[in-house]
Amino acid sequence: MEDRVIYFGKYRGKDVRLIPSSYLVWLHNTINMDLTTEFKTAVEQEMIRRFKMMDHNPRPPEHDCTEWDLY
Repeated sequence: MEDRVIYFGKYRGKDVRLIPSSYLVWLHNTINMDLTTEFKTAVEQEMIRRFKMMDHNPRPPEHDCTEWDLY
């Protein structure tokens, strides 16, 4: 889909699924008004998809290092 391909900047020609999350957040927060409606929607949907993935793939619990302190 062409509306998911970034049309400017350092990621020009890349699908939003391949753009780093930090850049997506920057796009959304910084130049939100200048984006086409279709591209803005694609950016928002990709951000939502990534945040949902984070909810389904929680990080493993931190290891309790107190045992290691004994050595």
